[in-house]
Amino acid sequence: MELEEETVSFLIFGYSAVMIFAVAVVIRLWVQSKDSDYTWLLLHFLLFTVGVAIWLNRIGQPDPSLRPDGGAMLSEENSLFIGIAGLVWAMSMFALLIGVYRVAQNRRTQA
Repeated sequence: MELEEETVSFLIFGYSAVMIFAVAVVIRLWVQSKDSDYTWLLLHFLLFTVGVAIWLNRIGQPDPSLRPDGGAMLSEENSLFIGIAGLVWAMSMFALLIGVYRVAQNRRTQA
């Protein structure tokens, strides 16, 4: 996909900075509370990062005409990888929902 040269680098840097901050906050909460349910949130971050990596790999592809096959079947290939990224994202969202539900449930029982 054609993008300005530094776009993918900016996306990677921005995503990494936000994700590192989010993971640090969740790890701090996990250590403070000693509640193993925070691992669901970390699983969400991991799966979400895999999905983003797949997506960034797709949009960061060089000009299709430079490929050995000349870009044949590229739209089908892109659709497949975007679909895989979407499935990984959906799994990450389920992990997030389970984590939030379990953390909230534990707080309710402790109160």
